[in-house]
Amino acid sequence: MAAEPTYQNSRASPAALPIQCRVCGGNTGRRFAANGFAWLRCKTCHTTQKVITQQQYRDLNPSYDPGEFLDSCDRQQIETYLDVRGATQVLSRVIDDYLDNTTAHGSKRYFLDVGSGMGRYLIAGQRLGFEVLGFEPSMDHARVATEHFKLPVVNDYFSADRVNGRKFDLIILSHVIEHIYDPKSFIRELVDVLRPGGALIVITPNNNSLLARTIGSAWPMLKPIDHVSMISADAYGYFDLSGVAEVHHSSSEYPFEFAAAALAAAKSFVSSARRGQSTNKEPASKSVAPPLRRLGVGSKLLRYGLSAISAPMHVAAIATNRQACLKSIVVRRT
Repeated sequence: MAAEPTYQNSRASPAALPIQCRVCGGNTGRRFAANGFAWLRCKTCHTTQKVITQQQYRDLNPSYDPGEFLDSCDRQQIETYLDVRGATQVLSRVIDDYLDNTTAHGSKRYFLDVGSGMGRYLIAGQRLGFEVLGFEPSMDHARVATEHFKLPVVNDYFSADRVNGRKFDLIILSHVIEHIYDPKSFIRELVDVLRPGGALIVITPNNNSLLARTIGSAWPMLKPIDHVSMISADAYGYFDLSGVAEVHHSSSEYPFEFAAAALAAAKSFVSSARRGQSTNKEPASKSVAPPLRRLGVGSKLLRYGLSAISAPMHVAAIATNRQACLKSIVVRRT
């Protein structure tokens, strides 16, 4: 049997590749190349997906480990860096809108974070009174969560059979679904461990945002090597949730997002030109926080400048509800 073709760094025309959408099964749409891979933007469900086989997906080698600078920080500094306050606000809004009075008074409520990282949402969940559980495949991320915060995190990929039959009141999937090869099956597996009346929060880059559509193949969200399924709200119509759950969508973005993304795209283009080829990821920094995540005056001034440049696109994105980040709330029917 012939070996599977390798599309990474391939010069083959994307239009020549046999493609079927992993969300809706369609095979029409715009095909293009970016960052050494072939991509398809499905005409039916508007998912942009990396054209690779399941085996090629398993062979990807991403690295999203935190910098060593975190080990020199105290707990409060790490919480500020992780924006635990913002995470608490996200969960509180969903609880108020969808979970209020749905659980018997005095009974335990359970919270699951899939792709829990360094524990941002787990800390927030604990403070809101939940019994929490996280799944995080990155050893270094899980180490921060378990050593610095003593959080219950399984250092592995999520699987429904590893929660021992427990049903969760609240589940969050924050910037994870874009890493999933088969998002449809993954969402259904999470809904299966959601109790009736419970809510699943899915946060992901919005493939139908003005930012994504304007920048196109230079959109920075296509660059991480294991970003393979960039979805929009339209994809949920093909997740077989009818009669099982209701889905509510909203979008948001940072005021500086458009200018920051444009600068990142330009930097990537210059770096690729210097190397004479596309690159799939930059070496991860192990010493300092990314510029926009630092806490100093310089970082604040940078944000203000980028926000001023981004203002026209930011206002347009708000007006059309096509901001850069998509938040979907999947509420399981009772």
